[in-house]
Parts: sequence; C-alpha cells; structure tokens
Amino acid sequence: MCLILETPIVLHWLYKLLGIVQFSLKPSPSRIHDRLYCLPFYFLFLYTWFYYSFILHRNTSGIVNLLKDLTNIETFLYVVIGYLCFYTRSSNLRSLILRINTVKEKTVAFSTRKAPLNKWIRINSVTLFFLTVSFIPFITKQPINFIYPSFSQLLIVFDVLFLNDVMHCIYAEFESINRHLHRQINSVSLSQIFPLTRLEKIKTLEDEEIASSVEQVHKASHLHYELVKIAVQVSKCFEITIIFSLLLWFEHMIDDVYYLVDITITGRYKLIDYVYNGALLSNSFYWLFVMIRIFVRVKSEANNTSTFVHDMWNKWTETSKSDCKIRHLQLVSMRLLNTKVHFTAGDLFSLDWSLGHMLVAAVTTYVVILIQFNKST
Repeated sequence: MCLILETPIVLHWLYKLLGIVQFSLKPSPSRIHDRLYCLPFYFLFLYTWFYYSFILHRNTSGIVNLLKDLTNIETFLYVVIGYLCFYTRSSNLRSLILRINTVKEKTVAFSTRKAPLNKWIRINSVTLFFLTVSFIPFITKQPINFIYPSFSQLLIVFDVLFLNDVMHCIYAEFESINRHLHRQINSVSLSQIFPLTRLEKIKTLEDEEIASSVEQVHKASHLHYELVKIAVQVSKCFEITIIFSLLLWFEHMIDDVYYLVDITITGRYKLIDYVYNGALLSNSFYWLFVMIRIFVRVKSEANNTSTFVHDMWNKWTETSKSDCKIRHLQLVSMRLLNTKVHFTAGDLFSLDWSLGHMLVAAVTTYVVILIQFNKST
C-alpha cells in the first residue's frame, strides 16, 4: 500500500531518483537506501557544473554574459540547497502524510467519494518541460549552455508536482467535510417527507436528527482544525524551495523576455529562437500558475467550512429550533472563522494570485530598465 494513492508508481520513482522524496512511500519504516537513489543524478549535475563553469568557452559578452553568470550561480545554489531541503524535510513530511491518512480514515464516515486529482496538471507540466528540452539541439552547437540550467528546472517542475500530490490529499479531505455539511444544509425536513405522521413523533425524530448532526459537525470541526495545522506545516516544508524557485523563475523570465526583445530590435532573430523562448515562457508561466493554484484551492476549500456551519445554524434557527445544541453551532462557526488558512513563503509574501500580479509587474519593470541601460551603453 502506498502513502499517496493518487500518485502513479512512475512518478514515485522519479521523485526518488531526483531526491525530492528521500523516504519510503510505503507504510513500512524508511531505510538508508531510500536516500541513495538520487546520488547518480547529483553526481551528474556536479560533473556538468564543473564543465560549464571551468572548461566551456563562451562567445558572449555584456549583459547576456552577466545573465548567464547569474544563471550559473542560481542553478548551482538551487540544486545544492534543494538537496539539503529535501534531505532535512523528509522525516517531517512523511509524518505529515501519515497524519493525512489518519484523518482520511475518519472522514470516510462523512463521504467515501473523494475529489479526483487533475491529471492534466502532470501531463501539461511534464510535456512543456520536455518539449522545451527537445528544442536545445536545434538552437546551439553547445547544448551544455542550455542543458546545465535544465537540472534546476527539472527539480522545480517535479517538486511542485509532488507538492500538488500532497496538498491534493488535504484538499480532498476538506472537500469531503464540506460536501457532508452541504448535504445537511439541503436536507429536507421530516415533516415534508412524512406529512401524515403525528407531530409529536416528527418532533422527537427531528430532535434526534439535530443532535446527531450537531455531533457530526463537532467532529468535523476537530478534523478541520487538524487539517489546517497539517496544511500549514506542509507548506513550511516547501517554503525554502519555493522561495528559491521563484528567484530562479524571476531571473529566467527577465533573461528570456529581454533576449526576445533584443533580437527583435536588432533583427538577429530566427524562427527557432521565438519557438524555443516561447516554450520557455509557457513552461515558466504554467509552473507559476500551478504553484499558486495549489495553495489557493486548498485555502478556498478550507475557509468555506465556516460558511457551511453558519448556514446550518441559520437553517435551524429560522425554524424556531433554538436550544443549547444549536447555539453550539454558532460557537463552532466562530472557531472555524478564527482558524482560516493563509499560506506564505517564509512570511515574505502570500502564496495567492496577488503574487502572480506582483511578479509580472516586476519582470516588466526590470526588462524596461535593461533595454534602456543597453541603449545608453
């Protein structure tokens, strides 16, 4: 049995070979060899880095050469820091996944149908990455110039896919709780189902139904609180790699956009340059979209729970059924309102759609500055 059932076995092994997962994805305890699968990949990276940095001769100068030096430094730092983060977070992340599975066993009482994982995210992310890499032999006589930065891009893409797998498990449990609460809100009263039954009998059955519903809401609120803590802790396990991924994304976006503008102005362009850089930009924007979407959908689904509980309280108070059990729902709703989910990357910035707007504006500003600087020199 696998800890993350939604992840195919092929992706499991890719995560291990890249060092993103350095623990056993089975219920059995992790062993030392779970940390050794990724060593060939990192030895290959070190060899490529040495060749790119000390042996390869470059024919570029000026701003382009400066951007390539920045790419070299950022790629090396990301891969090294990424490996250290993967290593240090493995035990904590595995315990969090086990806690998610424990919650999943308890939410089966609410709903056995879980939200399916969107497989197109995996397909599109992997396709865009390998499509970009496939253009490398057609644009340069020294593919190492583009293969070396691809090491960090490979880790960035699959690290976000693994984050998507873990956060989807949390999203599915939030969605299961909310679906149960939504059914309670839309349930038809017993007096409408059994109009010929005596009012005393109906009242007794309704009181028992309300007591049962309030008890289930109380249990659901505890599960919701546990899921909120798990979601925040999972995001903290990924926050360092996300920050460095965004730094690398920012530099690559400036590099690609400036290069396209430069070759267009000077007239030194070829069709393959536009195709390759267009694929790079598509890959970068899609990665940003997927990364932000992961946190936004979990945040939205988690914060909707308090609304559903408040709607249940309104439904029963409107029918003049107000006692200590129903008033308890108001307290549960207030507690859920005070445990809203908010994801940040090291408390530096929020992981929501405003981050995308800020990054696009920053890239545009810096590209304009580089164009003006290039004209003045």
